[in-house]
Amino acid sequence: MRLARVSVIIRASRRSDGPALRDIERAAGERFCGVDLAHVADDEPLSIQALDAYAAAGRSWVAVDDRDQPAVTSWRTSPTATPTSSS
Repeated sequence: MRLARVSVIIRASRRSDGPALRDIERAAGERFCGVDLAHVADDEPLSIQALDAYAAAGRSWVAVDDRDQPAVTSWRTSPTATPTSSS
């Protein structure tokens, strides 16, 4: 099988990214349904307000495609925490 090459750019998230980031979180959660961890999929993504706060504080990043559309998200919960990702 041949894999396609994909280029992404990592940038700070923007307030306008919120809806896409929630969709990414939901899609990531669905992956857990097939491995007997459906309760993970049941968790609601962060609210738009919470995502806005992370973006405003400069504590969230997204990997975007060539159309500047978010594909992966990461956020830091505290100034000293290591970022966590989901996709």
